[in-house]
Amino acid sequence: CAVYILAIFWERTNEAGAFWGLMVGLAIGLLRFAVEFSYLLPACGSGLPDPRPEIVKLLVGNVHYLHFSCILWIITLAVTISVSLITPPIPSQYLYRLTWYTRKDIRVRTHLSRDGILDKKTPLNDSYGTMDIQEPQEVSRLHGILKKLCCVSTASDAPPEEVISQVSAEQKAKEAAEFLNEDPYWKNVVNINAIICLTLSTFLIGFFA
Repeated sequence: CAVYILAIFWERTNEAGAFWGLMVGLAIGLLRFAVEFSYLLPACGSGLPDPRPEIVKLLVGNVHYLHFSCILWIITLAVTISVSLITPPIPSQYLYRLTWYTRKDIRVRTHLSRDGILDKKTPLNDSYGTMDIQEPQEVSRLHGILKKLCCVSTASDAPPEEVISQVSAEQKAKEAAEFLNEDPYWKNVVNINAIICLTLSTFLIGFFA
């Protein structure tokens, strides 16, 4: 959650920061898991002494798992920010429409390959999906059903390759930015339902936890 939020709202987040933030968070989470389940606690009401060392009682026994998740979120956030700041940033031309503040940017995004070199052979993700990927028939049929349920255009609905090739990179970038425009009515419906769901979820977690 920490890395996801930073990646969307903070353009300075880079791969190294995200990686080490996740790895440190995972290591600390696994450490607590191992310590917590290394000791067999006596049954409630048995009167037997707690076999755990005092430091384990303090750092694990007295820290609720929801409180620990908040602590772990802060640690992951701090590590991701720190590592991102001491390592080279991602140039802005690679981030158009990939962050919240640039989601409607109409500038052409440069594609960044894994080794950091511009890969001109790989099409940008702003196109209609011209990459021809062979899929098993069952998987392809399932994808077709899911696309229809989610109102996503299928390959047969996409423009012919001749038309796609005539669309400039600037036009593709503009269309990708305009794609995010929402109908105000349904936008409000979704937002109101999201608030209701979050409120109910927070209440249920807080009440039963």
